[in-house]
Amino acid sequence: MNHRDRVVARSVARYWAQRLFGIVAIGALTLLGLVALTNGPESFIFFLKRGSLSPLIAIFVVATSAWLLLLMAGARANRHETA
Repeated sequence: MNHRDRVVARSVARYWAQRLFGIVAIGALTLLGLVALTNGPESFIFFLKRGSLSPLIAIFVVATSAWLLLLMAGARANRHETA
């Protein structure tokens, strides 16, 4: 596999990973919002204190940070290709 094929494969993988992590982050944020809307602020805070929303918050934080890192890596790769 030559260098150009590796670069193309890497950019395709980065593209699909960005989409996947973006969808997971939006889904987790939507679920948190739905829990907050349906249960009201008092019980939402109760669920936060009890720790039952911790896995959902962790999924959101990890997916969002991975999505942002992939976006920055893509921007960095594009900057180096055009320079």
